[in-house]
Amino acid sequence: MTDLLLLAYDYLDYLRSLDNYQTYLKLNKSIKETYKSEFDELNKAKTSFEAVLEVGRHHPDFKDVSKTYSNLSKELYSKPDLLKQVKINQELESRVNTFLKDLTNLISKNIPILNELGIITNKGGVSCGCWADGFYCLLP
Repeated sequence: MTDLLLLAYDYLDYLRSLDNYQTYLKLNKSIKETYKSEFDELNKAKTSFEAVLEVGRHHPDFKDVSKTYSNLSKELYSKPDLLKQVKINQELESRVNTFLKDLTNLISKNIPILNELGIITNKGGVSCGCWADGFYCLLP
């Protein structure tokens, strides 16, 4: 088990050394500084939208508030820096997920594995078919 922990730490160090990760950190810092006012405005719109949603679609301001929130969100998240950040994040997430799948297979081939859509792809060892507390029963 210690070997697996050391493997995980080594992989984490490897991820941190990647150019993508370093770019992601710089980009994240730049985005927070550059688009601070836009994020503040979006958060205010989100708060207003959530308040209107408590009443429901019949709230008199629902259409205006939801349109404002949608437009601000679309405008902010279509910026090139944010699109690049999302792309890098997806690449890093894919690497981590692949590593976790490999690590899971090293531990046991019988552990259910979720794919990108949250669907179990490996049902090995699940013979009773029980589902409790979000996990399959691993009884033989």
